[in-house]
Amino acid sequence: MVLIETERLYLRKFTLDDVEKTYRYSQEESRKKGIPNEVYEDIQAARNNVESILSWYSQGGYPYVYAVVLKDTDEYIGHVSFSYIPRGVEIGYAICEKCQGQGYATEAVKAFAKWGKDHLGLQRIYGLTYPGNEESERVLQKTDFVFVKDDVDGEYAGQHMLVHVIEH
Repeated sequence: MVLIETERLYLRKFTLDDVEKTYRYSQEESRKKGIPNEVYEDIQAARNNVESILSWYSQGGYPYVYAVVLKDTDEYIGHVSFSYIPRGVEIGYAICEKCQGQGYATEAVKAFAKWGKDHLGLQRIYGLTYPGNEESERVLQKTDFVFVKDDVDGEYAGQHMLVHVIEH
């Protein structure tokens, strides 16, 4: 089921067919640096994560996690998500290394943030990045998120993060 379609991408629900790539992508250096809590020890851990995502679909509500897929090849290349943080709702995203630097994360984040506003009624969405993750910072800047705070005390996510926000 396609949730959102953009010029080059579509966002869909995860399936068990995504387990192997989910594991492989989790082993990439950019993932280890940018989203260390999404690095899986083995393929079973990746499978457990995808199974959790599948169960969330049937439960409804947060977190919302969708696969990012190239339209022209049907290749799963990453994900976008909305999840709760202490201050509200955070958008998360990751694109596999071979597809980075081509604007896919920007395209997916922009479309997903609009969907969050239109379908979930989100008036404020946070984007959190680890200090030094310039690539993710650029994605947020290109999608109209504004830098708010260097959260050294972990007020937003329980650890040191750079905080950005978009308000609709």
